[in-house]
Parts: sequence; structure tokens; C-alpha cells
Amino acid sequence: MSDQELMQSWWQLRMQMGRLMQARHHKGQGTGLRGRDRIIGLVGYAGTSLSQRELADRVHLKPGSLTEALNGLEADGYVQRTRDPFDRRILRVQLTAKGQTRAKEIKAEHDQFVAQLFAQITPADKAVLQRILQQMIENIKTYDAQIRDAKGDDHA
Repeated sequence: MSDQELMQSWWQLRMQMGRLMQARHHKGQGTGLRGRDRIIGLVGYAGTSLSQRELADRVHLKPGSLTEALNGLEADGYVQRTRDPFDRRILRVQLTAKGQTRAKEIKAEHDQFVAQLFAQITPADKAVLQRILQQMIENIKTYDAQIRDAKGDDHA
């Protein structure tokens, strides 16, 4: 199998996952991987409060976009923001009781999705896949660094 064929299979998997998440999201059956559920799920997964900067990095949102999303989540009673007691400049995001309940639902939905995704894949094949994915991540980091060096861009 060629590298191009592997990339085509990877792209097909990615697109099918995206369509599934989109369809479930529109039916109110979110997988915990999109939009508001992604924010709730990540704060729940952290198990503690996160600074808005940490959360923005994890959900790959610009701070302004995250603030807008958090405003809605806070208004709907899923999260609350408080000042960090050690550094008053930092706003920390934590789940309310309602948010914790939703985070548990998201985790259950996500666990079901992951179980289905990896059904009938042996532990040995999972180990190989993990090794390959880690190597691909390292290859991308190296490639990105080479491009940045060639352009003289020192911003990560």
C-alpha cells in the first residue's frame, strides 16, 4: 500500500468521523467532541478548574472566541469563572453541578464512540497504531520546524 493510499484511508476515516459528529450534534446527541460539549468535556476531563488560557489552548480557540462561548455556558449554568486566588489576573473556569452532570454524559457518549471505533482491533494492532501515530506526530513537528527555520519564523 502506498503512502498516498494510506493518506486517502486516513482522510476517509476523518471525514466519516466528522460527518457522524455533525449529524449527532444536529440531533442533540453530541459526542462531546464539538462546540459547547467539547469545552464542558475538557473541563470535566481536567477534573479541576482550568485557566481560560489553558482552556483556549486545549480547545484550539482564540481567547475572544472562547470568552464568547464561556459567556453562553455561564449564562446557561454549565460553568462559572472565578479569579485565581494566587494571581488575580487569571480567570479560572470550573463546572457547576449542571456542568458536571453534562460532563459525565459526554464522557459516556465518548467512551461508547471510542469502543465502537476500536471494536475488533487487537491490543497488538492498537500498540502498532499508537507507535505509528506517535512517529507521525514527531515527523510533523520536525517538518514544521524545518519550514519555520527556512522562513526564519521563530514563533511556535
